[in-house]
Amino acid sequence: MVAYGLDFLSVGEFSFISDHFEIFLLLIAVGVALLMIGLVGWAATLGKKGRMRIAFPVIGMPLVVIAIGYWLGGTNVHGLFFLFLFAMAPLIVIGLVVMIMAESVRGT
Repeated sequence: MVAYGLDFLSVGEFSFISDHFEIFLLLIAVGVALLMIGLVGWAATLGKKGRMRIAFPVIGMPLVVIAIGYWLGGTNVHGLFFLFLFAMAPLIVIGLVVMIMAESVRGT
């Protein structure tokens, strides 16, 4: 994300992301997959309240990032936050999964 920030601040002068786009997509996919595995594993050890405390920020934060991206770049898929969209949709889905896990807990 540091390279993305530098690329944005330099107005494409360095073009680091443009030249190595595949690497960034692969790293985002690996990071999201590891995050999803870790988040579900962590949520499995918690009770209903703990899972809900995880679910709402996991759903809310991507929506905030999407709203900021829309505010800054509109609906341009090649705009400021286009790389973040690859991570936001799976995070919203995993937040819903954790919420379903929380609702399936009996008792607490």
